[in-house]
Amino acid sequence: MALQKVLLIDNDEKRCLEIKTVLSFLDYKVNVLEIEKLANVVNAEESPLIVLAEGVKINPDIVHDLFVDRKLHQPILYIHNKGRPATISKILRSYLVPLEWPTSYQSFVKSIRQLQSSANSLTEEMTQRATELFRSLVGNSQEVKRVRQLIQQVCVSDATVLILGESGTGKEVIARNIHYHSARRQKAFVPINCGAIPAELIESELFGHEKGAFTGALTARQGRFELAEGGTLFLDEIGDMP
Repeated sequence: MALQKVLLIDNDEKRCLEIKTVLSFLDYKVNVLEIEKLANVVNAEESPLIVLAEGVKINPDIVHDLFVDRKLHQPILYIHNKGRPATISKILRSYLVPLEWPTSYQSFVKSIRQLQSSANSLTEEMTQRATELFRSLVGNSQEVKRVRQLIQQVCVSDATVLILGESGTGKEVIARNIHYHSARRQKAFVPINCGAIPAELIESELFGHEKGAFTGALTARQGRFELAEGGTLFLDEIGDMP
């Protein structure tokens, strides 16, 4: 069985050796590296444990690449000196599990076990998502696999997504998969066929209207944007909108 990997980033040689010795004793495979190389060896699928020590100069571009662009949700054990508040970027701070140093063997092992548990949960979540995702999106071609990969990337984002394709190719299937595997899945998925709505009614359909706003408006009506609040609004055939 392969040993769990730990990525150790520490500029203090003495402390680094102490940490590496304990981790090796606990049957971890320890890779000591510079933080500049972190982005090259880390990915969400492997979920290695990351131990970062105070004193390492952190490039904000690396943090943005890992935790924003690549959506890495990996907890990091942060070793810091007693009595010294850590000065860390806001993005990275939310992923840190702090541990004062020097510390006892028991406290260090407890922190590592907690980090291991978080990493295991992350791996299980990624595996489950890969297994359960896209059952309605059948096919094993490279093109379909690429679509699945793209969906996995965008479903963790709040960005607006443009889905292109001919009629009948499954654009709504893609949209629903993005929605149901996003943080918005508990809210509504609201589709609307933009090409089937007359020009004079499109504003009312999208934004709603009050009673008496125009001839025939006998009651107030919520628009699709309001109905989709907190969820997903799917503007189907938006290219045919009048």
